[in-house]
Amino acid sequence: MLNGTGRKGAASIVAERLRREGFDVVKVGNAPEKTFARTVVAQRRDAQAVANRVAQALGVHGTCPFRNENLLVDATVFVGRDIEEILPQ
Repeated sequence: MLNGTGRKGAASIVAERLRREGFDVVKVGNAPEKTFARTVVAQRRDAQAVANRVAQALGVHGTCPFRNENLLVDATVFVGRDIEEILPQ
């Protein structure tokens, strides 16, 4: 879970939502860039079904392949400035 916005705590907010829905969020931090307009769910390993479930839980349309077999995670969420749209009010 990486914060791709300039909003402090955005990734933590989204991580807590996913944890409440039963997802194992391993790490929360900042993305290298803070310019993500939209939230992106990246598939990291051979786990398209997991990435799809994460995207569906967040209301994000689709996933993108950003494979890295060396990472021990199935998906990475890059939180974008659309956070207000994907989180309940």
